[in-house]
Amino acid sequence: MDADLRELERRLEANPTDGVAASQLARELERLGPRALLALCGADPEASLDQGHLAIVGELGTPVHDVARVLHATSSRAAGPFLRGELGALEGPYLEALVFGKARGVWPAVEQEHVGLLEQASGGTLVFTDELLASPRLARILTATRSGQLARLGDPTPRLIDVRLVVTCQGELAHEQAVLFPARVRLKPLRERRWLVHRRVAESGLRFTPEALAALDAHAWPGNDAELATELSRLSQLAPREPIPLGSLHARIRRSDVELPPFTRIG
Repeated sequence: MDADLRELERRLEANPTDGVAASQLARELERLGPRALLALCGADPEASLDQGHLAIVGELGTPVHDVARVLHATSSRAAGPFLRGELGALEGPYLEALVFGKARGVWPAVEQEHVGLLEQASGGTLVFTDELLASPRLARILTATRSGQLARLGDPTPRLIDVRLVVTCQGELAHEQAVLFPARVRLKPLRERRWLVHRRVAESGLRFTPEALAALDAHAWPGNDAELATELSRLSQLAPREPIPLGSLHARIRRSDVELPPFTRIG
């Protein structure tokens, strides 16, 4: 990441109310355009991540999917499709048909042909969650994307594809998985970007008492960006006229020293 950007982050980490640093950072983020999201997540916005398979790694609640979309939109593939693949509970030939496609008449009950995800995403980016890493079809998918061709189920005719494969992982990659995706973008957890909590609070337009602000600052944010967004959205629906007191915050945030069920992202 650019040295000036890192210095601004360090200044805001030491003093989140540093108005001069905040203004300078805002100008720098505006210059970066869509890639500002990478800087806000602690990744290098200037990194050359245009080609090759990629893993985007972050804890629960970090915006891994949003980062994938930004990387696509700012790449040479921006004019091509951006697809998110969902494998669900599919297995065997049904999973193969979803990803690779199937020829007409393979299943009597389903006469029409099906264009698989890899063909649909040709010329662009295909994003999977880390469920792909446990899929028995992972090796074949990687072979197809690297060779640039595939065959549909029931049709051995080679079909050319040009797809960039991206995997979003909310957790660490195992060693054998990391070998398959040597190019990685790692997103910092929100607890390592506390200046961003102050920025999001300011952007929300909400006012807080000093005690409430202190609690927001002290919270570990195990649900990261999603947890913060959920809390600010909940508080905004209360339509407060006065500064929000400590008691209005979620119990998880009011009492960070008390063990509570882990944050669960909804939606």
